Amino acid sequence: MSTAPESTSHSLATETAGASGQWPRSFDIFCRVIDNYGDIGVCWRLAQQLARHPGGFRVRLWVDDLQRCRSLVPETDASLPYQTVRQVELVHWTDVPPPCQPRDVVIEAFACDPPGDFLRKMTQANAWINLEYLSAEDWVEGCHGLGSPQEISASPLQVDGTIHGAAMPAEAAPRKKLVLKKRFFFPGFTPGTGGLLREPGLLARRGAWLAQPSLRWQLLRDLGVSSDAIARLRQDALQVLLFCYPHAPVGQLLERLSAAHGQAVILLPEGMRADIPSAPPANIRIQRIPFVPQEHFDALLWSSDLNCIRGEDSLVRGLWAGRPLLWHIYAQDENAHLEKLDAWLARSPYPPDAQALMRNWNHQDGGASWPAFPSGDAWQAWKDSAGVWLETLSSMPDLVSSLLDMLRKEAACA
Repeated sequence: MSTAPESTSHSLATETAGASGQWPRSFDIFCRVIDNYGDIGVCWRLAQQLARHPGGFRVRLWVDDLQRCRSLVPETDASLPYQTVRQVELVHWTDVPPPCQPRDVVIEAFACDPPGDFLRKMTQANAWINLEYLSAEDWVEGCHGLGSPQEISASPLQVDGTIHGAAMPAEAAPRKKLVLKKRFFFPGFTPGTGGLLREPGLLARRGAWLAQPSLRWQLLRDLGVSSDAIARLRQDALQVLLFCYPHAPVGQLLERLSAAHGQAVILLPEGMRADIPSAPPANIRIQRIPFVPQEHFDALLWSSDLNCIRGEDSLVRGLWAGRPLLWHIYAQDENAHLEKLDAWLARSPYPPDAQALMRNWNHQDGGASWPAFPSGDAWQAWKDSAGVWLETLSSMPDLVSSLLDMLRKEAACA
């Protein structure tokens, strides 16, 4: 990790878009951390995959909350305005952003509105992408890739280097209008969408890790899991990762889990607030673990029998783990999130009892009546369906490949 020395400040401000060679060559990604870790989780994975791409892309990630970034990427120094971390140029996005020239492709994550001064430096040679939230709803395919003209009010009109109207009030100064096309990119679960983030070699790494059972026990020891809990897991206790929002009906879940399985060890990440019963069932062991960086989170998902996860980034990583999961979707007004959940479940191969459990898990009161937790053949069917969906999703192009394909096709037609 390194900061940008003073002597490079000019190069940051005068860098030209559209570098020679195959287009695109460079990316800006803007990220506002709205809540929790989903926004920065997605943006960091995207930045990393682009930075490590064989195309040799230059990637600059703008983040307004470097403390959250540091939780996922420990090398981050939250006090620095500019730094390079794992080949990604990391810029602290403040109210007074540095005067950087836009890169070939400008990605605003989740309609986060890049700075006006930055947008006014863009030209029609720049591609502008709005990376949307993940959804399985039917309308997504029809909207993926659509463009929308955006009228940008430029700086006071300049002619021959002279700013005309500079002596006028700012609102009266003549301004040229710049019209740029913003294209909407929707991640998704079908070939008609932009796909899911999946870095090259991910599934091979998963397979190699699972082929060495000793790595699981070492991971748990490194996380401070007690010898008693590890002994239970060695005797076939269920390992459950509990990473949910505070309102999740944890008590009801643990009751059903206790009745269906002999023993279970619940791994609860540090800082995660959940309504844990003061006296959980006797065959349920609650084990606190540290908050882990992204690469260790994957291994935690691979090693668990059931992953209770929340948000978007964790959902996608849970799907690549190929394990049964309970997705705690982000709650929205008027229960709009339940419609999104139903759309996602309709595309899943999960058996009906697993889907019913998922719906109860996403009702703040746990729902009217909980189904039994799957056991025996029903549990095996859920495990099998998770593997089937992993294979289906991995047969489709990943998000970065889809994005580059769309950008290059548009450039070829320009």
